[in-house]
Order: sequence, then C-alpha cells, then structure tokens
Amino acid sequence: MQRLSDKPTNPTRRPVSRLRRRHRFLVAAAVVVGTAGAAGCSKPTDNAHHGQLVVVDATIDWPANPDVASAQLTIKNDTDAGDVVTGVTSGSGTASIHRSGTDATGRSTMKRVERLEVPSGKTVEFRSGGLHVMLKDPPTPLEIGDKVTLTFRFEKSGLRTVRAEVIEPGTAGDMPSHDE
Repeated sequence: MQRLSDKPTNPTRRPVSRLRRRHRFLVAAAVVVGTAGAAGCSKPTDNAHHGQLVVVDATIDWPANPDVASAQLTIKNDTDAGDVVTGVTSGSGTASIHRSGTDATGRSTMKRVERLEVPSGKTVEFRSGGLHVMLKDPPTPLEIGDKVTLTFRFEKSGLRTVRAEVIEPGTAGDMPSHDE
C-alpha cells in the first residue's frame, strides 16, 4: 500500500494546506451561489445574440507567474442603447479591467479602468497590449484547460457571466468561437 508521503509530487506546484483547501472550497461555493444568482438577473445568450449585449470568446493565456493572469474576450453590444461596464468579478482571485499602453517616453504602462463605455452597435475587444481583465492571486495556480468564471456588471444590462479557458499563450486565434 502506497503511503501519502510516497506519492510523486509536481515540483512546480506549491503544497496546499488543509486550511487553503478549505478556503478554495468556500470560494468555489460562493462563486457557484453568486453565478446562480447572476444567471437569474441576466438575459440568456445565443449564437445570434441580435439585440443583446454579450460577453464572448474569453480566454486566459497560461500565466508564467502564478500570482497574476490576463483574460482576453469580446463584448458585443447589439442593443439600441450604449452601456457601461462598472466592474468585473472572478471566482479565481480578484479581477479588474486594465488598459496597457505606452507613455510619451516609450515605457509600458497599465492603468485600471473603473468605467468602460460600450456604445450601441459596437464591439469592444480585450486583447494583449490593450484592454484586458487582470486576475490577481488565484487560489490555485492556473493550468491549461482550467476554466475561470468572470462576471461583468453593466449599468443597464445587469450581470453577464462568461467562462474563460486557460490556454497556451499565443493560441487564442485557434480557439473555436462560442457564447457562454
């Protein structure tokens, strides 16, 4: 019989304490409850999504640093009215919208975006080097294939939830397009 201490270990993974496992479980439970509540507040989406505001095509490049990650996605506003993103939450650590760019001296910059306009009939792209969702301190290191729930709060449209898959960096164009 193999003892627990004889199990092979993955040297890239940090040991997980019992308290940390409990914390992860409680966070996951809170996400499930919150997502279920959010689903009741938002309109369902379909592939056509005509006349709707949707968040689609969400991916996360596998992070080299396990403490931060960046999500890319698309927000499509096919409604007759503009809307504003006022926040984003995640079941995997804290989440916020940021815009990357360069300053006048050519240095890379990143600024938090508190309110993001999504005009009527327009699409807003979140991509590397521009708008993105910054995830900080995920409860476990993200692995390729993991899915992370992101919930966006809009002034008029309420909550929209999408699941972002962790992918190999640079392969976002290879992913099939689909709505959540």
